[in-house]
Amino acid sequence: MGSNSNSTIPGPDFVEWFPIRQLLGHPGHEFILITLHQPIRDPCLFRDLWSSGLRLQWRGVKRKLTAFSSGPAETKIAADGGANQIYDLSKQIPPENGAGGPGPDELFKDLDTIIGDLDSLTDEARRYFSRSRIIHEADQYSTDFAKAVHLARRDRRAGTSCAW
Repeated sequence: MGSNSNSTIPGPDFVEWFPIRQLLGHPGHEFILITLHQPIRDPCLFRDLWSSGLRLQWRGVKRKLTAFSSGPAETKIAADGGANQIYDLSKQIPPENGAGGPGPDELFKDLDTIIGDLDSLTDEARRYFSRSRIIHEADQYSTDFAKAVHLARRDRRAGTSCAW
């Protein structure tokens, strides 16, 4: 019998990802949050993934599921104009009720890195994220998302955090 060419045995570059493990805060399943230049449609979920983890609750049902939370994203990267989306959100979202968390002016300022060709990054967002590492990669043959993923992988392999 010959070898099975349809084998699904993982190779060295194969990654199997189960996002629920990240959301439930399983040890060894930390995650990196990459924000693209698209509207953030669920501000509360985004804030939870950014800072305090996911809190799951039933909506529209009388009984509430006991809330639980995971840790925040280990590293936060904006792919060029994604920083604009986060900045816009920072002006709209209220701080967590009674949590003593950061106010709206500080809520997302701990963005680690902005990367891309920076053709979409506004001056306002650049000033807001003045403490973040900003990497200009003019390469027009890859998307800003691909640049962000490459950065995350490169920094992970080097054993460093994207935070500066």
